[in-house]
Amino acid sequence: MTSIVIIGILFVYMLYSVYKAFVIFKQHTAALKEFKANHADAKLFDSSKGWVFSSIAMCILCIVIACYIQNMNIDAEKVNAYRILYVIIALIFASMIFTSLAGKRMWFTDDGFFYGERFFKYKDVDRREPIGGVGSNSLRLIMKDSFAITLNKKQNEKVDSEMKLWKTKKKLRK
Repeated sequence: MTSIVIIGILFVYMLYSVYKAFVIFKQHTAALKEFKANHADAKLFDSSKGWVFSSIAMCILCIVIACYIQNMNIDAEKVNAYRILYVIIALIFASMIFTSLAGKRMWFTDDGFFYGERFFKYKDVDRREPIGGVGSNSLRLIMKDSFAITLNKKQNEKVDSEMKLWKTKKKLRK
């Protein structure tokens, strides 16, 4: 009985997680549509492809295992529990697809970049703060209005190179 309750709680939580990830993706898509209408020349920087393809593959694999679990060497009484657990794992990977599409793509213009649901101007970047301990590849980019976004190493390098290009162009104009 305890395992059924735990599986039920996990299942409901994962459904909520997928829903939340989908809402974030939907908000991102709506804001991106508005941004693209005003910035048709924006260049896409996409670091989501690996995550999206691997998450899709793992999601499909989990669903296939859930469908054919009865053919594996599993106690017949536990087949349904394992099936539900593999569906829960598939839901985890489904939520990763939506969060990767919303959080690992950036669009760059001459004076800033679009990330998540918002456009950030290079002149509004205040500082960078590392996140985590040894070997962490993430950092927090903090804006002058104290709004912070979390970027991975590739995204940070792209923002840094685009900011340097912006500063160079700004100096040449003067």
